[in-house]
Amino acid sequence: MLSAGRERVRQRLQRVPLLWALIRRDVEARYRGSWLGLGWSVFAPLTMLAIYTLVFTRIMRARWAGPAGDDALGYPLMAYSGMIIHAFIAEIVSSAPMAIIRQGNYVKRVVFPLTLLPVVTVGSASLGLIVGLILLVIMSAGAGNGLHATMLALPLALLPTLLLGLGLAWLLSAVGTFVRDISHITGFAVTALFFASPILYPAEAVPAPLQSVLRFNPLAWGIESVRCVVTRGVLPNSLNWFAQLAVCLLFAWVSLGVYRRVQGSFADVL
Repeated sequence: MLSAGRERVRQRLQRVPLLWALIRRDVEARYRGSWLGLGWSVFAPLTMLAIYTLVFTRIMRARWAGPAGDDALGYPLMAYSGMIIHAFIAEIVSSAPMAIIRQGNYVKRVVFPLTLLPVVTVGSASLGLIVGLILLVIMSAGAGNGLHATMLALPLALLPTLLLGLGLAWLLSAVGTFVRDISHITGFAVTALFFASPILYPAEAVPAPLQSVLRFNPLAWGIESVRCVVTRGVLPNSLNWFAQLAVCLLFAWVSLGVYRRVQGSFADVL
């Protein structure tokens, strides 16, 4: 039994180079022929951040004091920390329904590990997330917050969000292969999720009757965790973090089970 477990681990480790090669090819294909290339993952969110900051702070006079008490820098910093988490999930939700359909040639290869195809979507989205987090750290330091030691806990703070992304990728890619209309629904869902999450406003500003609803928004969990470790210099509440980890881990496990159950029928609909 122990040797069988070691063999499974060895087989999974052998897939890492393949996974990396697929992610790199996906990223290169996405930016092939563009002038900015990977720079679009920086330029696009920063442009939207500038627009939202102008509208909310200059026109609507919204205020969101940062940890250093500077309203002028506080709003862009806090808003951007939410935007990069939303962009990560949004890219997965938008791309996952077509992940299998676009790679139909792999589906017909019996020896190809099909469970990797949705993971490629998460890997590609993670690259933009990493770039966004680096910019966030630079912005936080420039706002006078300094570099907090809690930033070292950023991978752990993001772990529930990464598991959520994996679960969404497996589930949506499986459903999207059979129900093509889902790709039209995801655009609306991404927009609704943006305004239903504490991105442009603090979670404390949500009316009391809706606070309980916000607690069930998994995107809000990741946003608040990033704000804690990067901008506020504190660790997320350990009890909340473990609860979030358990929920997202269960969701990813169930989604993987659904994916494996139906993957044998992918070739029939492609």
